[in-house]
Amino acid sequence: MTKNRYHACSNLILTCGDERLHQRPDGSNPVGQFIRENMDDDCSLLIIDGGVFDLNMKKEKSIPYIKRKLDARVRRGVKRILPLNHQDCYEYNECFSQEFKTEEDEFRKHKEHLLQTTQLIRTWFPSVVVEPYFARLLNHKHNNWVISQAILNLNL
Repeated sequence: MTKNRYHACSNLILTCGDERLHQRPDGSNPVGQFIRENMDDDCSLLIIDGGVFDLNMKKEKSIPYIKRKLDARVRRGVKRILPLNHQDCYEYNECFSQEFKTEEDEFRKHKEHLLQTTQLIRTWFPSVVVEPYFARLLNHKHNNWVISQAILNLNL
């Protein structure tokens, strides 16, 4: 019997399944580019529509599921988890559209949820580094995104 060999990555991004963030027909891949530029391809993805959203909105089925998936990856060697939210997210727009009067309102909610998610993951896995990121849409027409921690530095 052959043992199942799993390639352990040091990094994991918990990200939304929004197709605009991943491999596109035009060749763009914002998350993939971020991984290549910042982690030398040493990264695994946990793609869950509204992953960070679900952790903050106390979705009864999502929280245990996400925790189980993260736990499996941590046991396989993940040392750093990057929760990644993005601007113009369907889940956030559906729930908070009345609150999002300005771009700043939207950023405020994402920042709040990213910081809460960071704390939650740290309580689950105290030995893991947790670094929240945000993907900002710079150009809707050209699907131009920038992924950074800049939102965390805003005084919102």
